[in-house]
Amino acid sequence: MSESNAVAELLIGLVQETAYLYGKDLAATPDDLCANCGEGKGRTILNFTAETIGFNHLIAALISGESKSFPTEDERNALAAAFDTKATAKVGLETSVAALTAAIQGVSGDDWMTKVTAPWGVEVTRAHLAGWAALHTMYHDGQMNLLQIQNGDTEVHWMS
Repeated sequence: MSESNAVAELLIGLVQETAYLYGKDLAATPDDLCANCGEGKGRTILNFTAETIGFNHLIAALISGESKSFPTEDERNALAAAFDTKATAKVGLETSVAALTAAIQGVSGDDWMTKVTAPWGVEVTRAHLAGWAALHTMYHDGQMNLLQIQNGDTEVHWMS
C-alpha cells in the first residue's frame, strides 16, 4: 500500500475497529447464548458470526476483482457448521479480517472508484463495497447486543 492510499488506510481502520468491537461483545457472551436462539425463532450469534466471516471473504474477493455471488443455502449451512463454538468463530473472524485487510491493501489509490457489481445487483465503487463489510459487522454486533440485553446483560463490553 502506498503512503498516499488514504482510502485504504481509512477502510482498514474501519474493518479492524468494527471487528474488534464485535470480538469484545462475542467474548463477553456466554457460550449457551451464542449457540441458542430464542425458542427457535431466530438465528444464533454463532450463525450470524459465520455470516459475517463469509461476508468479509466475499467482499475481499469482490474488491480484488473476482466475480462472486451470494453463497447457496448449503454453503451457508456448511459455513455455520464450521464456526460452531466461540473459539472457532473468533479465529474465523480474525482470519476473515486479515483476508479483507490484505485485499484492501491490494487496491491502488486510483482504483477505489472503480465500479463493482455487488451480489445484490447494485453497482458500487470498490470503496463503497469495502465499507459495507464494516457496516455489516456492526449490524450483527447490534443484534448480538440486543440478545445480550434481552438476557440481562446491559454492560457495554467494548468499553471495558
